[in-house]
Amino acid sequence: MRGRKGFSLIELIVVIVIMGIIGLMTFTFFGNSLAAYLTVKNTNRIFDEGLLSLERMTREIRDADTVNFPITAVSNTSITFTRKHATPQDASTSITFRRNGNLLERVGDVSGTRVLAGNVASFSPTISGKNVHLSLGLSLTGGGAIVLQSSSAARN
Repeated sequence: MRGRKGFSLIELIVVIVIMGIIGLMTFTFFGNSLAAYLTVKNTNRIFDEGLLSLERMTREIRDADTVNFPITAVSNTSITFTRKHATPQDASTSITFRRNGNLLERVGDVSGTRVLAGNVASFSPTISGKNVHLSLGLSLTGGGAIVLQSSSAARN
C-alpha cells in the first residue's frame, strides 16, 4: 500500500470542508453586497422622486398669484394656490398639493389628480408673508426617512 499514489479519505474530506467554508463565505459576501446595492438603489429612487416633486411644487408656487393655506384639524398637509399663467399642457389655474395617505398628489381644476411621489411620511407647507416653505418627509422601505425642504416666494 505504500507504493500507491493518490489521496486518502481524510485528505479528501478536509479539502471538501475547506472548499465548503470558502464557498459559504463567498455566497455570504455576494448576498450582503446585493442587499446593500438594492438598499442604495431604493433610497436613490425615493430621493429622486421626492426631489423632483419638491422642484415641481417650488416652480409652480413661483408662478402663483395667490397662495391659500388650508388648515385641517390634525395638521397642515396641503397647500392651494392660483396660478397666474396656464400652460398648453395644463390649463389648470387652481392648483392644490396635498398629502393623501402615503402619496403626494397634485390636483388641478382642469387636469385632475396626479400622483407626484409615494412613500410620503409627512408634508408640511408653511407660509410667511409671500414666502412658502415646503417640508417633505419620505419613508424608506428598510426603515429610516429622508426629509427634503425648499423655500420659494410667489413672483407675481
